[in-house]
Amino acid sequence: VNSIKYRPNLLLWYTGDEPDGTSDPLNATSIAYDLIYSLDGYHPVSLVLNCQDYEWSSYTAGTDIVMQDVYMIGNNVTWSNEWNTTCTPDYGDCGCDNCFSITAGNSAAVPPNSTYYESTVPTNSGVGSYFDISDRVASFKNRLEVMGWERTKAVWTVPQAFGSAEYWMRTPTGEEWVVQSIVGINQGALGIVPWVDPNPDYIKMAASGLALSLPKLTPFFFNAASVRSNYLVGGVDIATWTTGTEILVLAANTDYVTTKVTWKDIGLQNGAGVEVVYTSGSVETTGSSSFTLGSVASAAFVTFSDA
Repeated sequence: VNSIKYRPNLLLWYTGDEPDGTSDPLNATSIAYDLIYSLDGYHPVSLVLNCQDYEWSSYTAGTDIVMQDVYMIGNNVTWSNEWNTTCTPDYGDCGCDNCFSITAGNSAAVPPNSTYYESTVPTNSGVGSYFDISDRVASFKNRLEVMGWERTKAVWTVPQAFGSAEYWMRTPTGEEWVVQSIVGINQGALGIVPWVDPNPDYIKMAASGLALSLPKLTPFFFNAASVRSNYLVGGVDIATWTTGTEILVLAANTDYVTTKVTWKDIGLQNGAGVEVVYTSGSVETTGSSSFTLGSVASAAFVTFSDA
């Protein structure tokens, strides 16, 4: 800690990589937290939890930032590629704790070149859902409130930036990496820490593109007066942040087919005067009535309220 705490590029300390998954002592994170703060009281302390709920409060007590790492891309979330066993809430390790398959018959959510047992997507297909990420972030946020920690701790998200090993048969595309990030942000995650580096250049390019848009986005995210609302239009995950007369719209298409969203779908009369501040993948605006997102495409818009 003392050797690097003055470096200008130091963002935070990372003390626990899935301490719940390896059953570290329940007070281990708090011991590390207290020691680091005795040496450096400036940089926040973080950790990531692997499980949906295994001694969550004990491990989270020893951190400022609690992160989730649902890794569902290229993974069979109901049958372990690593151990050749089934995965249920009580048994098995699929590298994605308590994750659920996409709904039966939902072919739009199937990545290209995937294969199945039958012509339509069966129940428990094993195809991971992006909504496991948003559900996990929302769950962590709710737990902070229950514990009375919502003003002293924050939730960040960890998008998968690796693959082709262990449980994961492939690496996410750049567009998939962005969708993972946005569905977390849309549930209130305040930071993104991908796992892992080095990763493919196309993921770095996707991350850089999102980072360059942040000066337009963060005034909404970090404004205490902003009011966030959430919507789901087909497979498109959307959140809006309203600050005064301005509204930020952040949308991610979790499906692998093109989807159209009208402004009325998210409580706006029209998109007149809308500013496109970020795109990933194929994005089109159709006059003042709607926008269209291609396969796992994402976009951010700034518009004005109708009031």
